Amino acid sequence: MRRWCPQCQQATDNAPLPEMASEEERLRPLRCGTSLAYCRRLYCLACGHVWTGLELPEQVVESLLARDGELERLRRELAMARLLLSKNQKTLDKPAGDAGPKLRVHHAA
Repeated sequence: MRRWCPQCQQATDNAPLPEMASEEERLRPLRCGTSLAYCRRLYCLACGHVWTGLELPEQVVESLLARDGELERLRRELAMARLLLSKNQKTLDKPAGDAGPKLRVHHAA
């Protein structure tokens, strides 16, 4: 069976490894209340890499790919917020001498 090997970064011949878990135990939700994924341990016959593969319904994968643009937009917003927070922190951390002219306080006699 040819599948994508994450180590080889290409489609290679793979073999499923014997599973100790039952069929029902290998079905697990991706997140609470979402579609089930079928987990299978795989072995790459080209490089010997072992990993756990997930089998998902096609519409679940399409839905995840459709959200990719939104995820990228949120990453950019997070990066901008971090930059602004960093600039704010640098302003707060400046020594008092760098803050410009000092105020003079007059005390009553």
